[in-house]
Amino acid sequence: MQNHDDQTDEQLAHAAQSGKSGVFDVLANRYRQKLTQYALRYAGSPEAASDVVQDVLIKAHQKIETFDTSRKFSPWIYRITHNEAINYSKKNNKKEVVSLDTPLSLSDERSAADMELSSLDKWFERELKEQIHDAINDLPDAYAEAIHLRYIEDLSYKEISQILDKPVNTVGTLVRRAKKKLLEILITQEKNL
Repeated sequence: MQNHDDQTDEQLAHAAQSGKSGVFDVLANRYRQKLTQYALRYAGSPEAASDVVQDVLIKAHQKIETFDTSRKFSPWIYRITHNEAINYSKKNNKKEVVSLDTPLSLSDERSAADMELSSLDKWFERELKEQIHDAINDLPDAYAEAIHLRYIEDLSYKEISQILDKPVNTVGTLVRRAKKKLLEILITQEKNL
């Protein structure tokens, strides 16, 4: 079995377009967890988000020939996920809800610094993440989505622009307004403690 770790997403997509067996599975494995985290904002439960992502991966596999390998793969797959998640939300009349049990970080690996944190430090870190997570859920949908894509998924404004099908300047405005609103929510939460 060939190791594809050194290949870019775009190279793998090109190989998948050429009919190379099993290559799309490598792409699916690279993105499944991130896409599920993204879809969770719309689906309301991890199980529903997983179902949405399964549909996304099937659709992406069927339409891989339409992907332009001269562009980045991530905005393409996120755009499909965005559309499928929106459709799921509309079809099921789901309000965007994200469980507090859902981690903000997608990595299960722990850094050496994290391992050295005292129990109290870990508790404060967890509380802060929960506060921020709650505040993001309180944002209007467009702001929450922009913040999620920018700071949790770590995508560029250009990539977010492609996913949301909005101009880059609009994405920048959404992110700035979202940060301002997020700060207001966090300050209000702090005052209420």
